Amino acid sequence: MKGGTHFAACVAMAFVCSLPQSFSFSSLSVSPFPATNLAFRCSPSISSISHKRVIALRGRDARVQPAMNLFDGIASKLKESVSDLTKEVKVQHILVESESQAVEIRKKISKEGLETFGKYAQTYSTCGSAKKAPDAKLAQLRGLPGEMVFRKGQTDKAFETAAFEGKVGTVQGPVKTKFGYHLILVNERSEGLGGGEEGGSRADADASAQEEEESKQTESEATEMSKSASKKQLKAKKKRAK
Repeated sequence: MKGGTHFAACVAMAFVCSLPQSFSFSSLSVSPFPATNLAFRCSPSISSISHKRVIALRGRDARVQPAMNLFDGIASKLKESVSDLTKEVKVQHILVESESQAVEIRKKISKEGLETFGKYAQTYSTCGSAKKAPDAKLAQLRGLPGEMVFRKGQTDKAFETAAFEGKVGTVQGPVKTKFGYHLILVNERSEGLGGGEEGGSRADADASAQEEEESKQTESEATEMSKSASKKQLKAKKKRAK
């Protein structure tokens, strides 16, 4: 702001100095200082310079904006990459040699409930993780039977896809890898640093399923009560008609 005022004052001084000695300011209704607007009106070159400066600033903004858009795009991609690489999934899995055996085990689990997944992992899985137990003394063996915790890029691609894309609280597979056929129970999935897809746990999924079941039961009870009330009203009308 001060620089602009100083510049205007210099212009006004130059204008005054260019006037002939016979010129008198008494004929003007304003004094030459700080009537900078008079100087700008009397100096076409100043107006031209200002116009050129505005055009230059606009040109600079036009060049800066694409660069800012590029930076925002890079930052967004970096955030997505960090989030993707730091996501974790916790699963239990059963590894067997044949697809038919995997299908049979899945049928049994479907019939008996997800709580039996660990039991079948201990009985049939050929993976070392089947030896895990919640009370194991060794940290490497502590956990649920068949349990694995990993991030993207740390395991077979087909196994990874099933674990990260499968719905939490469901059994995926049989999934074929170079090791054999897997049944995968997705127990928990985290969002990763920087956010991203929603995480969740099997407990959340179970709670959600229970709430849905309770809601259906409430609706069913309400429907039955409504039907019962309608029947009573109908009987009452028939009695009054008699």
